[in-house]
Amino acid sequence: MEVESKYNLGDLVWLIYDNKAVRFKVTGVRISVEDADNYEVEYSLSDCTKRLEHQLFDTKEELIKSL
Repeated sequence: MEVESKYNLGDLVWLIYDNKAVRFKVTGVRISVEDADNYEVEYSLSDCTKRLEHQLFDTKEELIKSL
């Protein structure tokens, strides 16, 4: 089984933070695997928070469309 993360260290991502669209840098990646079909990718961000992959977006526009 091979698991790839959507984002890499140093990538810039968008998310909702304090009710605002904000951009942060990815500072860490953690992958947890239970079995071949069940895994989770969690990212550490430059504000010292952690977010799951589905909570992050490449652009501000993509983030706004998801709301």
